[in-house]
Amino acid sequence: MTHSNNSQDRLIDVCLEEVLGGVTPPDLSKQILARCGDPTSTVLDEPEAPPVALPSKPASEALVNQKSASPWTFAIVAASVLLVGTMIGFFAARMRVGKTDTADAKADKQPPVDGIKHGPSPRQAKKKRQADPDKRVTPVRKKGSVLPPQQQVAKKSVDPKPRKSIKPKSRDDSQMIQFVNTTILQSWKSSGIAPAERAAPSKWCRRVHVRLVGRIPLPEEIKEFIQSDTPLEQRKSALVRKLQQSAEYAHHWSSYWTNVLIGRLGGTSAGELASRAGLKRFLYDSLRKKHSYAKIFNDLLTATGSNRRSAKDFNGATNFLLSGLKNKSILATSRTSRVFLGKQLNCVRCHNHPSNKWDQADFWQLNAFFRQTRAERDAGTGAVKLVDRDVNRHVFYEYPNGKVKVAFPSFPGSQTVSQSGKLADVNLRQELAKRISQSSDFSRSLVNRLWSHFFGYGFTKPVDDMGPHNQPVKEHRALLDELAQEFQGSGFDLDRTIRWIVLSDAFALSSRVPENTIDNPIAGKTPMFSHYYARRMDPEDVYRSLLVAARAYKSGDFSNLEKAQRAWLGQFSRKVHGDGKSDTQGDIRQSLIMMTGPLMKRLTEVRPGSVLHLVKGSKMSDDKKIEHLFLSSVARKPTRKEATLAKGMMSKNRDTALQDIWWALLNSTEFVLDH
Repeated sequence: MTHSNNSQDRLIDVCLEEVLGGVTPPDLSKQILARCGDPTSTVLDEPEAPPVALPSKPASEALVNQKSASPWTFAIVAASVLLVGTMIGFFAARMRVGKTDTADAKADKQPPVDGIKHGPSPRQAKKKRQADPDKRVTPVRKKGSVLPPQQQVAKKSVDPKPRKSIKPKSRDDSQMIQFVNTTILQSWKSSGIAPAERAAPSKWCRRVHVRLVGRIPLPEEIKEFIQSDTPLEQRKSALVRKLQQSAEYAHHWSSYWTNVLIGRLGGTSAGELASRAGLKRFLYDSLRKKHSYAKIFNDLLTATGSNRRSAKDFNGATNFLLSGLKNKSILATSRTSRVFLGKQLNCVRCHNHPSNKWDQADFWQLNAFFRQTRAERDAGTGAVKLVDRDVNRHVFYEYPNGKVKVAFPSFPGSQTVSQSGKLADVNLRQELAKRISQSSDFSRSLVNRLWSHFFGYGFTKPVDDMGPHNQPVKEHRALLDELAQEFQGSGFDLDRTIRWIVLSDAFALSSRVPENTIDNPIAGKTPMFSHYYARRMDPEDVYRSLLVAARAYKSGDFSNLEKAQRAWLGQFSRKVHGDGKSDTQGDIRQSLIMMTGPLMKRLTEVRPGSVLHLVKGSKMSDDKKIEHLFLSSVARKPTRKEATLAKGMMSKNRDTALQDIWWALLNSTEFVLDH
């Protein structure tokens, strides 16, 4: 079959006219495979301290060198100066003491601001140091010399003003959805934004399938949804719950979380400690059993056992830490902070952060929790086992200026952790898991990440870099905090939190850009969610959608689907990049693989069981055949222009027209666009 005639090109061009209202969509090749990895950083040198200015000579010293008129004159002048100086010093000291006492008394009695208890006043700190001299900070020696650990202290917490602990609440789904709607509506009013109209039911149906199960819906699924007599909101709620109970829901989210935890290429290279397949199996099983987010997190952070299913002590959860255990667990530390706390501490392992108050101590105090963790390889099976062992409690790190310090396990706002290092005294990973899950950042980072998954943007940018330096706008701060509180109050229920988002009014809006220039994140402005932000599907979603369109998708076949999916995604890396790395931008070669590769050739063949075979052999009219192909690919009926063009193609060459129309639809930008 030839795909070069002008009629196909014209059909591809008009496919998006009604969807985006004339707005030019991004090119197909730009994000066919998005890279997912940890941020890298550049080591910056710590600036040297400025030279200390020496005090100038006092004026009284000049008098000594002067020649006095007589001994009595000198004695009288000296006595006068001494008397006046003594009186001035006495009164100045009294004034300073009075002011200091008054200021300290006010500071001691002043109530905390916004519920945050601040540190002690200078006077209180001085008294505390005098009462406990062992806690004084001793200057660190020069490079190459390390002070005894007892003379060094843990640095400040990551957040200088940690948030109050979240008080769990309890509202039903309808109340939470109404809260989201009310809050978002108020943010539009305060910003003077007019929201877009609601999306058509068929488009919402396609959107929720892509976001929840990672594929487009079948034509019969769309027809069942739009033709039902049940009120629309009830239909939406029923569809969401149905999808959340399916095996493909767990499969889609296991892929999503694997990419978040270890990157899109993590656990795939030879010689790696981690097994990608093992991690995905753990996540799939956990999601099928409806485990809470807190339990899944705890299993990931405290897991022991082997990474492969062939081992007797297989535990797929071990692959998260195994993927980042090399090089003193630096990658495991930064990923744990970034994914589960929404804090990017990777750069502060080498130098203090240039734009906020985080420094090296914050990173290495967190890193100290992983020092009991070891990876051991089984020489017989080749499996890698994650275990805990007794360890030296000291973690030494070096500042850019050569100073060497020691860090102990410490988590902001929590009780002191034992510094023993022996498993009989403390299991450091279990202690860390307990502290993270009790932190308000644990819930806030999850809500922010989920919101970003469904809307394309979170409340902060980037989504995993939250903190005092990167706060949501005031219109969204209350929404984020309230959702986080309710998420914790629900027992960290992922399904419920997802329902609050996908059943909200904001998620139901059209992707047509409303007539305002305020809500334009592409131009760098703050997203206000007054319309649905059209964006590309993830590569895994494109693959599954192609299989659905060709009726070759079997949702329950986990292992075979994973192998075939990895093979399809791998062809982009192998053919475009010899090093096996995916490209964030892509080029024309990736588009050619998409359009002319083996999978596309298979999908457009007229063979028994294929879509084209069923359509060609049916008794449907030409109009219905064209409509069926549109529903099967872009989940909508053709516009008048598209229908006229397609019928014109069929009148010229009926044998190949349907095949050409089908190929054009599968290769259109609209097919891979989540809109």
